Amino acid sequence: MVESKRRPTQKALEEAKGTLVALGVPEDELNTMVLTAAAGQQQFDGRLITLQEASERHAIPYNTLLAWVYRGTLQEQGREKYPARGGGKVLVSDEEVAHLKEHPPKRTGRPRNKSQ
Repeated sequence: MVESKRRPTQKALEEAKGTLVALGVPEDELNTMVLTAAAGQQQFDGRLITLQEASERHAIPYNTLLAWVYRGTLQEQGREKYPARGGGKVLVSDEEVAHLKEHPPKRTGRPRNKSQ
């Protein structure tokens, strides 16, 4: 069975719950299954996070995320400003980082000579 990476809609969850009830799954087991599934889902609400938060949340090295921003692979959505000098922290979309984690960009550059 192939596991889907997409988050199910509320309608799909209700349909699945109805099917499980029809199959005779006890209500307490059903609630445990729903809670377990909900705990495993990542909540994406379109919020912006810093590169450090993205690094910790998605287990991607900070320098990789920063390189993606510099190359334009990861779109900078804004900056968290500081009262002192400096540019502040880069803000990126949580959903976009998750997508890039699942589908990393192809490596480019000049071809390397193969050792013989």
